[in-house]
Amino acid sequence: MRKTCQEHLASLNESNEALTVELESHLVAAMTVLIVSEYEKFIESSFGRRGDRCSDLHVANYVRSQLFRRFRSPDLGKVNDILGSFGKDYRDAFWKDVENTQEHAAWDNIMRARHAIVHRQGAMNLTFRELRVSYDRTKVVLKRLVQTLGV
Repeated sequence: MRKTCQEHLASLNESNEALTVELESHLVAAMTVLIVSEYEKFIESSFGRRGDRCSDLHVANYVRSQLFRRFRSPDLGKVNDILGSFGKDYRDAFWKDVENTQEHAAWDNIMRARHAIVHRQGAMNLTFRELRVSYDRTKVVLKRLVQTLGV
């Protein structure tokens, strides 16, 4: 999808800059919502897989039900709170590697853009290039989550 968007943006007639900016804005908005949606699914699945590791169906179901109630948006603070419910060691291990990093800033950039789109909170100030860079950086956060959970 990223390559297709890049090709469309590159092919636009630069004499109509307003149209180019408008199209880029729509592409970034659509991709941002899609990225956050996929991240939500991935994070929920990762926590669910951690619950499954105990091999107790009732405990695994409990973990999933609690996650469903508490997890609505993949804000890193919320993710870290849920990790803390598993144990302080999980919370601290994840947060020490993520807090105040470029990856954390990239995650927050995508989340702010998503809130601007979905909740009309502020302006979406994210270009396609910035989204690409932020997206690549946020993958490190997901890898760290998986490492922390051991799934």
